Amino acid sequence: MCLKIIYFSSETILNLKNQLFMDFKTLHKQRLYIMAAALVGIIGMFLKWISYKTPDFGDMKGLEGMAERLMGSIPTVNGWDVNGGVVFFIAILAAGVLAFLGDQKTNLAKNSWLGVMGAGAVALLFVIFKLFKLLGSKGVGPGLGLILCVLSAIAVIVVAYMFKGAGQDLKQSLNEMKKTVENKLDGDPNT
Repeated sequence: MCLKIIYFSSETILNLKNQLFMDFKTLHKQRLYIMAAALVGIIGMFLKWISYKTPDFGDMKGLEGMAERLMGSIPTVNGWDVNGGVVFFIAILAAGVLAFLGDQKTNLAKNSWLGVMGAGAVALLFVIFKLFKLLGSKGVGPGLGLILCVLSAIAVIVVAYMFKGAGQDLKQSLNEMKKTVENKLDGDPNT
């Protein structure tokens, strides 16, 4: 039986560490802030989206009614319980993943930038729709989770736009994407 001793040099271990973990000191601000905003949105999915407004204590049956109300007779609704909440989760997760991929020392490439902007827009439209639908209901209001999700979706879009790279113009990028799609649909093999 042969016993093999595996020797790792400190340089090998350092290279492995750099490949497995991010160095937040060299991470571009755009990527860092987008990933932070996406993380806030993911946390918001698990927090309360709907806050029920309690009636005044006059219609409760003494202390038993108040205890029943406080101990869980009011349902808790988070982002997973809302119809289509997974749409927000997928969109905000996609924005975070796109910010993570690629050269982390530079800002997002044009296609990744468009993807982050699109994912942020989908997430924002979804939570704004849910927020307005909720505000039209009586006896309920937005919870902390929904507010955090709205703010995180706004932050993804704003940060991606504020820290955009040179030559990244939203109108120009959308026109280029439109031409590429039209060429693909027309059967042009050069695109």
